[in-house]
Amino acid sequence: MPTTNKEREIRIAQRRVEGFAQEFGEAHRNLARHAAFPLVLTPDLLYKIWANFVPEAPWTAVAHVLLSRLCRQVGYEMYEMDIADRNLLLRELKEEFGQERFDQLGEFLLDYVAQRLTDDDADMRDLREAQEWTALAYTKPDEVARELAQRLSERLQHDDMGEVLRLASLVETFAEALKEAGFELLLVYSRGIEIFARGDLEKAAEQFGEMLIRRSQIEIMGVSLPIPEQLKVTHRGYGYSYPFPARMMNALTLQWHDAGQDITQNIYEQQPSKNPGTVRIGRDPLRCDIIVSNPTVSGLHVEIFFNSQQQRFYIRNLRSPNPPLVDQQQLVQGELPLREGSIIKLGQMEVKVTAIAINSIPATILTLPIQAIDTNQSTRLPISQQPQVQIRYNQHSPASPPSAPGVYGLECPKCHKVSPLENLQVGCLWCGTSLAAAVSVLIMPNGGDHPQ
Repeated sequence: MPTTNKEREIRIAQRRVEGFAQEFGEAHRNLARHAAFPLVLTPDLLYKIWANFVPEAPWTAVAHVLLSRLCRQVGYEMYEMDIADRNLLLRELKEEFGQERFDQLGEFLLDYVAQRLTDDDADMRDLREAQEWTALAYTKPDEVARELAQRLSERLQHDDMGEVLRLASLVETFAEALKEAGFELLLVYSRGIEIFARGDLEKAAEQFGEMLIRRSQIEIMGVSLPIPEQLKVTHRGYGYSYPFPARMMNALTLQWHDAGQDITQNIYEQQPSKNPGTVRIGRDPLRCDIIVSNPTVSGLHVEIFFNSQQQRFYIRNLRSPNPPLVDQQQLVQGELPLREGSIIKLGQMEVKVTAIAINSIPATILTLPIQAIDTNQSTRLPISQQPQVQIRYNQHSPASPPSAPGVYGLECPKCHKVSPLENLQVGCLWCGTSLAAAVSVLIMPNGGDHPQ
């Protein structure tokens, strides 16, 4: 029977933990078990964990844990463990000390956060919240499930996909605790919505599965979480050849090897991200959209963005002391264009650009009178005046640009009526739904067909 990626990760984690214990002894291993409880470690935090819970270990164990293969640095004096390593050590901690030790660590971590993480900048707020949720995940999972669901619901309503990605990453971090507490539905939803936020509607629909057919939303601890309408369209097979939002027409595909896995990731023009307009790569999950574990990669290393004027994807260096190599050229500052086949070296990790698609997704073609989509219109049309729309879904390869006159619009993912491009930030003229993920459509005047 073939080995799954999860089984491989567990085996690697077991070897890593056993190797650490053989090198330093069981007292060090015990400190590592306790160090796995917080989501992010600092020398000060781990020193206090040592003093309060594992004083039998030598004080040098603090440095041995942080500088071992069990931890990776993600920022200045900030470290984290791989999820597989962390889950293994937490299981050992519970077997050795029981739930009571989790409760003690949870109370300790909440007190530490309240006293030490007091700055009010955005990064510190995110870290404080993540550490608080960590303490609750293993002591009061019902409470953290409700808070995570509430926050996901709020961010989805505001189309804040960068924050949705961060929240989905946190849900995955707490996967074992949430699953044990019976919140597997939240895990399924979070994984699906993360894929949706990254723009892969087909995979997102597959992840949601039968939830799409049976429900318009799911409920977690009294919080309603919506199933995106455009996923239902994709799932039902309405004929979209390319089920991507209109703003994600230009795409770049990266491929690399990390933590024993071959990874492929698509990047789209203006896709939701933590730094709007760019996709950032590095080891820091709080600042990066694509997170890698290779220790030679910086916490925040590079960002990739699409230049609409040049119609090309570019890479920009964000870490001058550790500049990337792009096609054997060192990028100390500024940016360089990427091409299909480009090789990017981040530290010792090699990333290859395997594909670039520029304007390769054909617009859906509709026929209706041109006056039905007046770009100067500022109010919604009465229902009696709404135009009858005949939809022709393009099932063919991308065609050459039309030579006949026409108007591009945005098809609402909810009511499927068309609004002018100027309404992207305003919403649908008919139902008010956000058009951030609308499909680009070409309106042909006087019922004319798209020229072949």
